[in-house]
Amino acid sequence: MNTANGFICLYRQITQWEWYQNPNTFRLFVHCLLMANFTDGRFEGKEVKRGQFVTSLPSLAKQTSLSIQQVRTALAHLISTGELTDNSTPHYRIITVVKYNEYQQDNRQNNRQSTDNQQTSNRQSTGNQQQYKKNNNLDVVDSTNNILSLSSEEIAESIQRDHDIEDAALNAGLMMSPSAMMKARDLADRYGMNQLLAAINAAVDVPKWSYVEGILRNNKNDERESEREAEEYRKDHQEMMKQVLINRGEWDEEYQCSRDKAKAYREKGFSPEEAADDMERERKRREKIFNDFSRKQAANGRRVSTG
Repeated sequence: MNTANGFICLYRQITQWEWYQNPNTFRLFVHCLLMANFTDGRFEGKEVKRGQFVTSLPSLAKQTSLSIQQVRTALAHLISTGELTDNSTPHYRIITVVKYNEYQQDNRQNNRQSTDNQQTSNRQSTGNQQQYKKNNNLDVVDSTNNILSLSSEEIAESIQRDHDIEDAALNAGLMMSPSAMMKARDLADRYGMNQLLAAINAAVDVPKWSYVEGILRNNKNDERESEREAEEYRKDHQEMMKQVLINRGEWDEEYQCSRDKAKAYREKGFSPEEAADDMERERKRREKIFNDFSRKQAANGRRVSTG
């Protein structure tokens, strides 16, 4: 449990720390040291361990006199270099000071704590010294031995994704809350980030997340319908071309393609089945090139139309 009493340790070596000259990042880190629990506790049925505390971006901003954007940036710095981890839930987030036991190993806590509590805390401190591991990637091992392995680039991408979602949502007048962000992340995973941002922009007249999801569902249904129609057209076109070749006497029945193509397959030693597989691979390759080009054109059109 956090308390206004007691103290924290702040070593002089911190002046050599890479974020020492960054006032916002340094301020937030010291604030997290001050707010972190010095004993294990619970919050709404969830365990909050020593070195952790429950908070939110608005709370951090208010307590540190920073803007929410400044808090986000400072958090990103501290997460990228392994000082903090941030576990968000729909209603709050739990910040963990990864090396809390190292930073506060000489903390005698509060004189009013009982001897039993002090001994328990010391045992926890010793056991939790192995609670973290850091190499080129950020590897955090929690008390249940779950491992979160994220590179700095992946962390930055995740943070940037949240920023893009929130910026688009606020511009469209959508409510932004922890639960809304969780919903938006799920939609991005299901439908793709570009599709989500386009749907958010389209929801400016009806700024509701249910409306955004409805747009995404309808777009997906339209896409499936288009794919079905395209497949039917392809089959019709294929049958028409086959009939043209049959009428010209240029159709090879065994290889189910033109005689010239069948001859080339025979010379390569392809069986009819191998030839069919090769033709299908080539068809899918061409289809992918066309679809990628179409999506790029559509994305460029959206960017122009949304300013």
